[in-house]
Amino acid sequence: VDNANQEIDPLNTILPTETAVVDARFKDILKGITTSNKDSLSSVRLTSYEPNRLVYETNNSTDGVIVFSEIYYPDGWIATIDGEPADIARADYILRAINVPAGEHTIEMWFDPQSIQVTESIAYAALTLLLIGVIIFALMQRSKIAKKS
Repeated sequence: VDNANQEIDPLNTILPTETAVVDARFKDILKGITTSNKDSLSSVRLTSYEPNRLVYETNNSTDGVIVFSEIYYPDGWIATIDGEPADIARADYILRAINVPAGEHTIEMWFDPQSIQVTESIAYAALTLLLIGVIIFALMQRSKIAKKS
């Protein structure tokens, strides 16, 4: 599909366990796969779940696309397949999808947005300035007490 409306409209008529609707912007990420048969022998198993980190074990006989029941967020989610970087696409307007090659694989996804890194840097800088201010204030108070005595 070419836009958000075309991606949302078919969701009323498709069977989501059989079909996914993907915006054309993600065609390259999904390696151009436009149709794929559901392989009943393939498996995807969640092996580790933490709020910011997910690990899946997969086994599939052919290349394919896995649609995860996890919210797609354009900035912050990072994925790897067997430790190699993997791109995340959006399917059904709100879910994550990844192209997975044939075979047994470990897929890891974790949330590490740039905004949190910037916020943490600012917080640490502010804490450092606060500590320096407290130390300077304590030294000034100490020298005032020393002058009085």
